[in-house]
Amino acid sequence: MKKTSFIILICLSSIFAFSQKAKVTKASLLLKKGKIEKAKEIIDDASTDINADTWGKVWLVKGLIYKEIYRSRYRKIRDLDSLPLLVVHEAFVKGLQIEKSKNKGKNPTKTEKEILAELPYLSYYLQRVVGLQYYKRKQYERALEGFEKSLQVDSILKRLDYSDTLYYYTGLTAKNLSLYKKALTYFEAAAYLGYGDEDLYLHRADAYKAIGDTSKALKMTKIGLKRFPKKNQKFVEYAIETYIQQNDTTRALQFLANLSQKNKNNAEFAYGRGLVYGIQYHESAAKIFKLEEKVIDIRANLDKLVAEVNLTKNSQKKKTTRAIISSQRKVLETSNKKIKQMQKNVDFLFNETVKAYRLALKKNPEHYKANYNLGKLFYTKAKKILDAADYIPLKNKIKFQAEQERAKKVLVKAKPYFETIHKIVPDQLEIMQYLLLIYKKCGMPEKCELMQDDIWELQESINRKKTNY
Repeated sequence: MKKTSFIILICLSSIFAFSQKAKVTKASLLLKKGKIEKAKEIIDDASTDINADTWGKVWLVKGLIYKEIYRSRYRKIRDLDSLPLLVVHEAFVKGLQIEKSKNKGKNPTKTEKEILAELPYLSYYLQRVVGLQYYKRKQYERALEGFEKSLQVDSILKRLDYSDTLYYYTGLTAKNLSLYKKALTYFEAAAYLGYGDEDLYLHRADAYKAIGDTSKALKMTKIGLKRFPKKNQKFVEYAIETYIQQNDTTRALQFLANLSQKNKNNAEFAYGRGLVYGIQYHESAAKIFKLEEKVIDIRANLDKLVAEVNLTKNSQKKKTTRAIISSQRKVLETSNKKIKQMQKNVDFLFNETVKAYRLALKKNPEHYKANYNLGKLFYTKAKKILDAADYIPLKNKIKFQAEQERAKKVLVKAKPYFETIHKIVPDQLEIMQYLLLIYKKCGMPEKCELMQDDIWELQESINRKKTNY
């Protein structure tokens, strides 16, 4: 009985194998005749057969059919599969694995040779059609799949030594998906193979920063500086911004000092210096503001205490209050001296910031960030003068008007920098609103009216887009 069952099983296996071979042969003939739809139907059925995993030709023919689906000029055929190149890849890789396991490292079989001949085409299209096309559409998951499969094919062909650009784009795609460790693996492979673009080092720095390794991020910028000395501004600005994010302006200035020892007025590093001095200026100015608020509170309290002394008849209470007044006046005197000392440092930092940004703008008058930061610097200073003027007593009109005029002079200095930005980016609402305020405060009615019209038109356009959406 057992012998009979075994014979029946062998016979059935032979029938199934013959049936599968017939299907593959038929699908191959239909492919040659251009009958892709029917060929696909038959090969899909054959590839689900129990014996499909033992015969490489099933997967060779399947790969060739799906390749023609991708290449077809007829929409009906192309619609048979949304991503035929991924099916081609899967089929060819599987076919190779089967054939290699059969010949056990000996001379490649005919099927293996046929698949290998198709792989250069497949690698190119996986990279260009799947990878780059989906990358441009910002569909990064699908793009990464295309790039990684292309690398796998290049690995089979043993030509990864020529894949530096492919490694770079695979890393860039992984980075866009926040797969930073994976991105670094690909970036490092691209660098090892000699990929020659300065952005590679900035992307590596970004990835290291994202995983919390700031020291390696800064190391990348320093390597980039050495390898691309003519494009050093990108790396300098990146390093400075990294130090600032760490709240380490001291090291930022030291970094700049080391770079510009030979030429302190080097415009390449001027923007970075402006950025660092600007941060220090705002931090110091904020400390003065807090101290000034404290002084205002002390003065208000002193006025209250003096009034109490004048009104009370209790001699003991008078004595105690006068002691408090004396103590508060000493605190006030100390605070005022401290404000004066701090103000010298603030003025120094302000002037150094202005000097650095102006030097950067000599090299590149349309440097967006330098124009914006310099404009904002003068604008903020003018606003502080106006805010402080609000505390001047109403009876002191002369001092109030003098402070108003001083603020106008500072605002006028902000004007050209915001106007430059407005020329570069005409529909930036924030800049337009800054300019409107400057024109109002500085008595420029014609410019004020034109800017008000432009703002109104921009806001109407924004509202129309929202409504249409």
